[in-house]
Amino acid sequence: MRCTKPIPIVLALLVLLPQAALAVTHDVSIVGQTFSPNNLTIEAGDTVRWTNSGGTHDVSADDSSWGSETSGNWVFSRTFNSIGEVLYHCSVHSGP
Repeated sequence: MRCTKPIPIVLALLVLLPQAALAVTHDVSIVGQTFSPNNLTIEAGDTVRWTNSGGTHDVSADDSSWGSETSGNWVFSRTFNSIGEVLYHCSVHSGP
């Protein structure tokens, strides 16, 4: 009888694992004064990772809900858990 109790827990974990495995990290670099790639299509649960390897830049949501630091080399990541269009910019060189 004890052997049957773990089965629902294992089945629940197996159902949850494929969702977590589907999440993807998308890399965006700052090249000159542009983001590369400039546009992304992602799925809910995906992460975008922006990298600044030089110069004074940041990445900021157009609605100011999130953003990175401005100076030095940095990596900034954000996971998007809902569906919708998210606009962002470098506040040093442009605006919403």
